[in-house]
Amino acid sequence: MKLEHWQNILRTHRQVLSLLDQSLPAESAEGEPRTQVRVGLQGLVLLQQQLLGEVAGLRNVLGASYREEEVDEALRPFVYLLDELVLRRLADSEQSDWPLLQYKLFGLDSGGDRFYEMADEKLVQRAASPLVFELLHFCLTAGFEGRHAGNAARLREYKERLAARIPKPEAVPAPPPPVAQVPLVHSFPMRYYAASGFVVLALPVLLWWLSR
Repeated sequence: MKLEHWQNILRTHRQVLSLLDQSLPAESAEGEPRTQVRVGLQGLVLLQQQLLGEVAGLRNVLGASYREEEVDEALRPFVYLLDELVLRRLADSEQSDWPLLQYKLFGLDSGGDRFYEMADEKLVQRAASPLVFELLHFCLTAGFEGRHAGNAARLREYKERLAARIPKPEAVPAPPPPVAQVPLVHSFPMRYYAASGFVVLALPVLLWWLSR
C-alpha cells in the first residue's frame, strides 16, 4: 500500500476516535462495570451519519487506486471495527439502539464473526488482494476482537498469519562503489627520481669536459 493511503487510513481512524470521544462516554476499563450513561437515539443517529461520512471519504481515496471490489472488501473489516468501538462505549440498555454501520452498508449484523470468516477465506487464497490483508491486520492492531474477545493468543495468531501475507517493501539497492579516480601524476619509485636527478646534474659536466 502506498504511504499516502496509510496516512489516510490513520487519519480516518484518528478522526473516528475523536468523534467517539465527543459523542460517547469513555470506554470502561477492564474489570470495571460498563457505563450507565445514555446517549439518546438522536445522538446515536448523528454519530452514525458522521462515521458514514468518514467511511465514504476513505472509500473515495482508496477507490482512486484500487478496484471497486477490492475497496469494498477491504472496508468491511474497518466498518466492523467502528461498530465494535461504538458498542464498547454504550450502556447495556443502549446496545440495541445503535444503528449498525455494517447493516447500513452491507446488510448484516454479524461483523464479529464475518471478520474472521473473511480472514480465513482470504488466507487460503493465493491471489487475494494485499489491501484486504492490510486492513484486516490494521483492524486487529487497532483493537478489534469480535468473537475472539479476550483470547489474546488467538488474536495474536491471526495478526501473525495476516502479516505474513502483506508484501514487504522492496529493499533499496546499495549504491555502486565509487570509481577510483586515476591520479593525474603517476607515482614513480624513488630510484627513478634519483636517476633523473643524477642525469640532470652530470650532463652539463660531461658536455663541458667533451668540449675541451
